[in-house]
Amino acid sequence: MDSEQGFFDAFFENFFSFAAMIGTNGRTLLFPSGSLAAASGLPYAGENYALFAPEARIEEIPAAICFFKEQGLPFTVPQFKHMTRAFVDVLETCGLAVRQNYTAMALRTRAFDRAKADASFARVGEEDIAAWADTVWEGFGGEPPTPAPYYSFARHLYETRSNRLSLLKLDSRPASCALLHRSTLACGLYYFATVPRYRRRGVARRHMSALAGLSADLCDKLVLLATEEGLPFYTDFGFTSAADIPMRSLSQEL
Repeated sequence: MDSEQGFFDAFFENFFSFAAMIGTNGRTLLFPSGSLAAASGLPYAGENYALFAPEARIEEIPAAICFFKEQGLPFTVPQFKHMTRAFVDVLETCGLAVRQNYTAMALRTRAFDRAKADASFARVGEEDIAAWADTVWEGFGGEPPTPAPYYSFARHLYETRSNRLSLLKLDSRPASCALLHRSTLACGLYYFATVPRYRRRGVARRHMSALAGLSADLCDKLVLLATEEGLPFYTDFGFTSAADIPMRSLSQEL
């Protein structure tokens, strides 16, 4: 049996790997402690992260804030469970308030059969990059048209070898999108969303089943960071909660 700590360690390692990856689209600041500030280049707090390692020093907080101010970008700080009360107090003092409460989750993939993947599920190819970007944008509440920088960001994600982008289509139209990011300990699920007009039709469950099967070919754990709205779906699917993670930002919206 996997322990809650084991699941969290897999999530933590994958999330750091994911943040470092998106930082290669923009700029990354690395600290000797292992902490990092990753700027994707996109002007959304949820696409830029300051991640503080267990050995992080308090002076890294203002350094990370200065880094993002120089980039002119909003950013998010996940409050990991290893952070001390003194460290959290400095985050508060610097104005990094809790904006959302998310949950780190993990799933053992060994029970999922790749051979049973949904026929409507497809890996994204060169010709699908723009459609994937549009589906992510709309799935997360954006109004068309999709901003031009998001297309180049989607291409960066596609061209990164540790990523697998996918779509689930209904009537030949993209209904759901996702990205699997492979690291040493796990596969992480990111950008998982369903276009509003296809919701409540079982699309998310179909896509998730296909993703679990695909990840079973790559690693034995699938990890993700669930919003409060998504938590019931992931729990029902079989994910285990590994840690509650308040998400802090100077920005009002993530």
